[in-house]
Amino acid sequence: MSHVGGLRVVTLDSLVPGEVAGLLGERQLERLEALLATPAPAGTLLVLHHPPLRIPAVPLAERVVLQQVEALADVVRGRDVRAVLAGHLHFQVTGTLAGVPVWVTPGVVTRIDTTAPPHLVRGVLGAAATVVDLEGPEAPTFHVLHARDRRAGEPVYVYDAVTGADVDEP
Repeated sequence: MSHVGGLRVVTLDSLVPGEVAGLLGERQLERLEALLATPAPAGTLLVLHHPPLRIPAVPLAERVVLQQVEALADVVRGRDVRAVLAGHLHFQVTGTLAGVPVWVTPGVVTRIDTTAPPHLVRGVLGAAATVVDLEGPEAPTFHVLHARDRRAGEPVYVYDAVTGADVDEP
């Protein structure tokens, strides 16, 4: 945990060794609940690697996001959490968790081409990052910065979404 002015930034470890999906343990959620019981002057920002979202439009995402999302939603609901920031997917997406905005930033080197056929995962060049603005009545706002790269969109890898085996794509 850190503080930036009156903003409390809480980083959660969602890593499960050897797995691609994430999970927050019971003890971790209990500690978060105790922490959020006292509001921070400028609110709280939660940061974790695995997105606490379901993304039906991208079937491969279901296997790699945070599992047991409702447990985190129960802790966040009605607290001073202003936004939840995540990554891991290598494509940008947004949603909500218990009424709180969730932002998943794109990849910093490659991104997943979500237009690939559902049975494939296609990684392409396309570095980006997100600026999060917490000031003003519209906050939070999220602004994506895309790196200038004439090779953006060039395939880096393609693999089978189920088996993980590399495949050649015509």
